[in-house]
Amino acid sequence: MKFVPIIQSVEQLDWIATVAVDEVIFYHRQFSREGGLDFEAIKRLAQVAELKAYRPLIQVDRLIEQSGFENVLETCLSWPKAWGIRVQDLGLAQALYEKNRSFQLILEAGHANFLAVEAWSQLLAGPLERVVLNNEIPKRNLHPMLAKLECPSESLGFGSLVMYYTPRALLSWSGQVKHALISSDVVLSGKYWLLESEAGTVMYFNKDLSLLRYIGELDQAGLGCLRLDLREVGPEHWLFLLDALQSNSDAPLKSNWPRPLLHGFYGENKSDSVFDRLGTKQVEWSREPWGEVLDQTSSRLLVRAWREQLELPLSLAAKDGKGRWHEWSVERVYGLDGAEYEKRIPTEIFLMQRPKRFASGTLLYRGLEKKG
Repeated sequence: MKFVPIIQSVEQLDWIATVAVDEVIFYHRQFSREGGLDFEAIKRLAQVAELKAYRPLIQVDRLIEQSGFENVLETCLSWPKAWGIRVQDLGLAQALYEKNRSFQLILEAGHANFLAVEAWSQLLAGPLERVVLNNEIPKRNLHPMLAKLECPSESLGFGSLVMYYTPRALLSWSGQVKHALISSDVVLSGKYWLLESEAGTVMYFNKDLSLLRYIGELDQAGLGCLRLDLREVGPEHWLFLLDALQSNSDAPLKSNWPRPLLHGFYGENKSDSVFDRLGTKQVEWSREPWGEVLDQTSSRLLVRAWREQLELPLSLAAKDGKGRWHEWSVERVYGLDGAEYEKRIPTEIFLMQRPKRFASGTLLYRGLEKKG
C-alpha cells in the first residue's frame, strides 16, 4: 500500500522523501470545494514534484453547474497529460472518459456498497485509474469490498473531515472573513470551522480522522492508497505523524495533535454525538408523558404541559440526545410575564428553572423510577 499526500508547499514535498509516495495531490483554488492554490502555484510545485519523481494530481471536486461545465472540462483537458485529475462530478468523469483522458474518480459521497463502486468501475474502465472510497464504510463492509474490487482503491487515512458543502458563499457578507469558527446552542455541540473558497463554503468536523493504527490490516485487505492530508501539518507535528506512519500507531500523535483524533466509521463508530443536543419525538409510552420543551434561555426552559391545573412541586425526567435519562424536581415556575406561580400552574406554557440544556422538542416525563 502506498500513501498519497495532499501537499501545499515545497517544504512538505521534502518531508515525504522517506515515505512510500509516488503521487501528490494539489487542491485547486477554483475547482476544489475546500479551496487551495492558484494554478501558477500548482505549476511551480508540480515542477518540483516531478523532479522528485512524484506525479502531480489535481483535485476537482466542486459542484459543477451546467453553465460552467464546458469551462471546467476544457481546463482539465488543457493540463499536462502526465498529471492526474481527480474528479467527483460523474458528468465530468463521463466527458473525460469519452475524451480518453485518464482520471481518478472520487466516490466519497454515497457509494457505500460494492455494487455502486463496481458499477462505475466497469462503466468507466480504461481511463479510470482509481476509485476514492467513502470513508464512512465500516471495516466489516470495507474489507470484503476491497477483496472483490478489481479497480485500484484509495481512502482517507489521516486528515480533516468535511461535514457540509454548499456552492454558496456564506461568509462574504461579513467583509474579508473567509475562515470562521461557528457554534450553535440548538443543534451543534462544540465549535466548527467554516471555510469559504471560490468554489463555495465547507464546514469541518471538530475532530480529525486517523486510521494510522490500521495501516497493516488495510494493506492486507487490499487498499491501494491511503490519503494523508498534510495541509495543516507543520514542522512541529510532522515528526509525530512520520512516527505514526512507521509504527502503525497514532498514540504519540494523539497527544500532540491540536485537535482530537477519531477512527470514524471504520471501527464501527456509530456515535451521533455531533447532535447530542437534539431532542427526540419518540414517546416512551411505558412512562408518563408530561409535556415538551419549546425553547430555552441561559437559565430556564420554556415548556408546554400536556395537562392542565398542575400543582407544585413537579418531579420530572427527560432524555438527552444520547439517550441518557435526567431527573429533577421543580419547585418554582413562572408565567410568560415573569410572574411566579406559587402552588398551581394555570397556563399551558410557562418557564421553569432548567437542570441542563435540552433541545427544543425534548419530551418531558413524570414519575420515573430510578434504576438500581
